[in-house]
Amino acid sequence: MSDCILLQDKSAEWLLNLLYQANKSDVETYRVYKTYVRYINDNRNFIGIIENATDKVLRFKPLTDVADDCLFAVTFFKRAIRRKRDTRGAPGVKYYANVGRSAFKTIGYPMISRNWDFWVSYVNKNVKLDK
Repeated sequence: MSDCILLQDKSAEWLLNLLYQANKSDVETYRVYKTYVRYINDNRNFIGIIENATDKVLRFKPLTDVADDCLFAVTFFKRAIRRKRDTRGAPGVKYYANVGRSAFKTIGYPMISRNWDFWVSYVNKNVKLDK
């Protein structure tokens, strides 16, 4: 893990360059980049497929958000997902991976769906969010 770079210390440009080194198509790589970079600047609740529309109303998230949320969560928060599954009966990592794959395929990015495991592994190998 000594080769990992702290994302908080680097720019979004660094992340884009890193992802392009994976040698996937430009369209796929840029869409994956947009998925990850939005969470660098966003404090949304990304684990789950529902969100609060108002204080008293829940709704399903838009499919693009579901795709992004699932990829980000499965990449960086497997332990948190497993903990919620074990303590609260929430869905597990496999569920979010399947939902994310399906969402990317549905919104027009089947290549991300096919390369899901690659991207999760590649980003986990090369990016560390904290010390």
